[in-house]
Amino acid sequence: MSTKDLPSWDEELPVTGIPAIPAWSENYCFDGYDPVNEAGCWLHLGRWPRNASIWREQVLLYLPRGDHLVIRGFGNHPVERGAGGALLKLQCLEPGSKWRLTYSGPARRLTVEQMMAGPHTHLSEGPYVTVDMDLTFVATRRPWDFGELIGENWATFHYEQHGRLTGRIRYDAPGGGERTVEMDGNAYRDHSRGPRELSNFGGFYWLHGQFPGGRAFSMVRSYKFENGVRSVGVARAVVFDGDRILPATAGELPILTDKNLPPETYAFELESELGTMAIEARLLRVIAQSSDRYMDQYDGIATSEIGTHYCFEQPTEFRWNGLTGHGWTERAERA
Repeated sequence: MSTKDLPSWDEELPVTGIPAIPAWSENYCFDGYDPVNEAGCWLHLGRWPRNASIWREQVLLYLPRGDHLVIRGFGNHPVERGAGGALLKLQCLEPGSKWRLTYSGPARRLTVEQMMAGPHTHLSEGPYVTVDMDLTFVATRRPWDFGELIGENWATFHYEQHGRLTGRIRYDAPGGGERTVEMDGNAYRDHSRGPRELSNFGGFYWLHGQFPGGRAFSMVRSYKFENGVRSVGVARAVVFDGDRILPATAGELPILTDKNLPPETYAFELESELGTMAIEARLLRVIAQSSDRYMDQYDGIATSEIGTHYCFEQPTEFRWNGLTGHGWTERAERA
């Protein structure tokens, strides 16, 4: 697949035969946020490296009034033209163009303060609330394909795509009753395959945003940590200008230095044949999570005895050249 092509069904759908490769995994991720309705999600469905026939699902929901609902689960629910864990279902309606994302089941309401205080594993007791989510992802730009990643510890096959998420999330409201929030906002997705073993993980930064008028950007920077030395692993960036996908280079990034809540703003620059994009970012929401070397996940900030790294998932407002756009900031560091 090149950046000029849409993914085929074989590239979009899960593999039919799991390779006999240690720590091999396959992962789908969708994120999106509607700043008007204050609704958004970060959804991840990944094969469990300890048994790749089992899918590990993660549902992180951003709701009005500062509500955050989260759930982790394991399963293997057959989905026609898609993949499913226990209750999260991802269905490809049109390759490279349209997906349906549904979840119906329990979730836990956690505050930012609770997540910063320590890990909440999927085995923790409730209280639980009921969630019913039905969203549709429609692509707004062609996919950005990384090509083969040689020597990386998180994937060897990976592509990403800008889009828009629309639909609704219905959930139990605090104090009783039921609440429904509509969602219509910028979104993003990726699909990756390959070994995922993060013992030498040194950090990960994943930023993407869309502006009115056809300009958008995507960037990834990963770090390795070996023998006490931190070095850059993958450093990729592109600028989207209408139908064009242009290589770019990124300047300094807002590196996290501790487990405190990240600052509410940051800035960075992207350089391409179009010139310099000086982008200012304002973080709108935050959900904290942690992972171990095999990407077993925990809600909240884990200690180094439990997880190897912590991560902030943050819907973000971006400003560039007098325009206001929206997208995402994912920043992870060693625990």
